[in-house]
Formats: sequence, C-alpha cells, structure tokens
Amino acid sequence: MDYKRASKNWQMLDKIPSIKKILMIIAIVLVFYVIFCTFMTDTYPTTEQLQTPNIRSPTQGFVITMNKETGYQVAEALKLAFEIEDIHVVMGHVGNYSTLPFYNRHLMRHGRSDGSQIGNLRMLGCLESHREVWTRVQQDSYIFEYDAVPAKNALHIVKTLLSDNEHGNWSVISLQIPNGFIPKYSFLSGQYTNIGQITQTCVDCIAYGTRGYIITKEAAQILIQNYNPPVVQVDSYMSLLNAYHPQFKNVWTRVNVVDLKWHPSTIAEPFEWFRDIKNKIYPCPIT
Repeated sequence: MDYKRASKNWQMLDKIPSIKKILMIIAIVLVFYVIFCTFMTDTYPTTEQLQTPNIRSPTQGFVITMNKETGYQVAEALKLAFEIEDIHVVMGHVGNYSTLPFYNRHLMRHGRSDGSQIGNLRMLGCLESHREVWTRVQQDSYIFEYDAVPAKNALHIVKTLLSDNEHGNWSVISLQIPNGFIPKYSFLSGQYTNIGQITQTCVDCIAYGTRGYIITKEAAQILIQNYNPPVVQVDSYMSLLNAYHPQFKNVWTRVNVVDLKWHPSTIAEPFEWFRDIKNKIYPCPIT
C-alpha cells in the first residue's frame, strides 16, 4: 500500500511544472514581448523620432458636444494645442427616428448583426451631428468630438501628417490610430499600407473612431452628397466612401494625435450588446 501511495505521489509531482519549465516559459514570453515592442516601434513611431516640418496646419476647427459648457472648455484646450484661429462649438443631438430607413428601424427593435449598423437614435444623432459640421466646412478644417484630448506634441504630429500627404490626394486625415476590421482578414493592422513617416492607408477597411480628423471642403461635400439614407454609423460611412468612392481618400495616423478622455458611452444603450451578440449567433431565427 505504501509503495502504491508513493507511486501516486511521484505521478502527481511529475504533473507539476518544474521551476526550469516555468523559467523557460517566462523567457519565451519575454522574447515575444521584445519582438512585439520592436514591431510596434517600427509601425507606430514615437514623436521623439519626428522632426517638425515647416508646413501650415488648418486654422479652422469644430467641436461636437452634448454639453455646451464642456464643449467650450474642450474647444479652448484644442485651440491652444493645435493653434486654431477660428473654432466653433456645435451642439450634438439625438437622431430623428423619422429619417431612418425601415431596415434600421427593424435593427433598433431587434438588434444589429454588424457593428457598423445604426442601432439606436444616439448613433443616428452622432452621424447627424457630424453631417451638420460638414455643411459648415469652407476650408481644410479640424473636426473633434468632445472627448478628444490633445496628445503630447499634437501640432507637431499633425504637421508631420500633412507633410506625409502634401502631394497626395487626401480627403480625410484621421487623428487616431485606426481600429476595426478588414474584410477577409483580422483585426491586426498588417493590411494597412504605410505612407511617409507616420501615415497609413487601407483600400478596404472599416475603421472605428471619429474622435478627431482633418477634412477638406471637397470631402465634406462628398459626405453630404452621399448621405441619404443614413444606414451606418459615421466612422463606417467614411470608411465605405474610402473603399468605393473614387474621389474620397481616407488616411490614418500611426501616432495618436488625440487621446480618449474615458467616459461611459453616449451612443450605446444598456444591454444592447446582448441583442447584437444574439443576432450574430442566430442571424436567421427559425419561427
């Protein structure tokens, strides 16, 4: 009996990873971490690696906000950081249900199957608020949402972006690193093509986030002309134009110009994600 018990104890000890194995796993993790950091440094350079080009940045800007007082505070900070001469605060609003196609009304009632779709009036309101700003754009302009916080050396990064695209036919320069998905690929940014020092582009990507961007007057007009009917959210709408409109080119920064001031989502409704997940798992319910 003692022999059998001792044998079982040794078998249990064999199942416990040795210190050597643990150290080896830690070493492998560290190697992969170093490789990842090296890749990220090459893909997303730091601002210290950049030299500020002698180029003029936009002098007009807009801030979309749901709170007037907060909007003016944010506008003052952005005006100083980006040396904007003429900045306007635009009040956002909840969308108008009557402007929605029947398909989106159906999504609002039963949930979305795609993150690009408009699933509630707040999402519609966000799109409509950006559209209101597009109607006011008369020159190359900044457009910010109220949660945009200027990163360190923000103007320095903007001028580098403008220099990267000085001879390019750009429509929108997004001021935050893209996130989202690429059809037939993964969430990784490997399918983006680098331009210049810190710019990247993608022919067929859905990039989420409109916290801050620079837009031309011509691009604003294209966005207005193709607006109706409103079916997808504002960032997806701009991505779709980038993919399919021959005169619309969206480029993205590889160094964040604006950071996110954390706050609860102003467009997602409580437990809305549950309906969305349900529809992705069961996209065609049997009745």
